[in-house]
Amino acid sequence: MIVLALVAAACTAEPRPQLPGSLEVIGHEPLFDRGMNAGLALWGDFAYVGSRTDGSAGHLRPGVLVVDVEDRADPHVVGEIGPPHQGGPGETSRELRVWPGRGMLVVLSFACESFLHACAPEPAPSTFRFYDIAGAHAALPRFVSAYEPPGQPHEFYLWQDPTDPHRALLFVSTPAPVGENLLVVDVSGAPGGEFREIATWSAAFPDPGLDDALHSLSVSANGRRAYLAHLTAGFLILDTSEVAREADRPTIRAVTPLEQRARWPGWGRTAPSRFRDETSCSRPTRSTVVRRGAGARGAGPASSTWPGRPPRR
Repeated sequence: MIVLALVAAACTAEPRPQLPGSLEVIGHEPLFDRGMNAGLALWGDFAYVGSRTDGSAGHLRPGVLVVDVEDRADPHVVGEIGPPHQGGPGETSRELRVWPGRGMLVVLSFACESFLHACAPEPAPSTFRFYDIAGAHAALPRFVSAYEPPGQPHEFYLWQDPTDPHRALLFVSTPAPVGENLLVVDVSGAPGGEFREIATWSAAFPDPGLDDALHSLSVSANGRRAYLAHLTAGFLILDTSEVAREADRPTIRAVTPLEQRARWPGWGRTAPSRFRDETSCSRPTRSTVVRRGAGARGAGPASSTWPGRPPRR
């Protein structure tokens, strides 16, 4: 883990112009040289780092690592959210977010691939896990509850209501060739293990591409607009105001006419075809109510600490 800056040169056949400003590495934590690191979330003097691979044989420290970053020049691992909650065989802790109003860490885990990520070919349900990281639990996260969505998620945006910090929604991308690509879940009841699936959205594009699945999204601070990036279908904006204001049976509508959405050809700069004529390329290494509480996994502390360097309180 590099504090403040991680720079990877983009693949290009032309020299880049010199730009003003600079970035400087001021601290480094190798994270056991485990590689395959994934999502990052920050809370106070702590950083939480997910894993792109799983807990199968030979993968050391495959859970969510807890890093003390109070001293920016000397970040160091103080704990790990490991089994049974994270770091199991066949499962990656891919995306992490912090819910400030509740002092909670949200970790999205799902099945990972054996070819791309060296994961064990074992089934792993897609799961959002919620951890208490308030106060002393920042260094020793405590498992609170878990939610299993009905579809396969890929990324998510956690929106906290600016008028009520205890109310939060997950906007989840569920990439699929057909059907809903966006799921909205009210997770305000997460401390008690209660989750409500309140809205979905999908689009039938008039000019379908090779893969029009929704990949990433973000939401405006007031929750009234969602910004969607599809793999080959481009970029568009949605009206999510009914979801934000807690309307009964909220409807999500497109603000951008589908035929006028922003589009560009191809798969982008990472497409193999773009490397064909390039000689240099630097890449970085590698409203249903559902009650799902602690269940069989139980509640309580979910991480272990390292001896010799006690976490700062």
